[in-house]
Amino acid sequence: MSDSTADYITIEEVAALLDLSSRQASRYGQGKGARLRTRRAGKRILYHRGDVESLGRDFQVARTPPPPRESPPIPEPSPLLPPLEGRPDPLEVGSLISLSEAAEYAKLERGTIHDYVKKGRLRAKKIGSQWVTTYAAVDEYIESRKV
Repeated sequence: MSDSTADYITIEEVAALLDLSSRQASRYGQGKGARLRTRRAGKRILYHRGDVESLGRDFQVARTPPPPRESPPIPEPSPLLPPLEGRPDPLEVGSLISLSEAAEYAKLERGTIHDYVKKGRLRAKKIGSQWVTTYAAVDEYIESRKV
């Protein structure tokens, strides 16, 4: 039987429910005699809500856990570059250049150019394991930055 992630709460919530410090509360989920089921979520350890409620009854702590959190909807990403609107795609104009060549052309560091590509500020595409762009795409980015 699989527990959903909503059945688990953070150590901060456990500590608040049991009137303990985070360190004291975490000990109930460790070792052979652990009284709380745990689950890893990345670097964090989550504790089973039902086990915490049961432990709270044993401690005679009269707090109720907060309701499960609902994750907020993910908003649609806003375009960082203006739409092409009838203009040719800059990645189709001219020959392809590496990001190192683009950085040299724009007088920027290669890492900065790579960050702009990852954030969607500079049009580029990945061919195999290498990112490439064109001089036209770099010019378009430079023009979009002028005020």
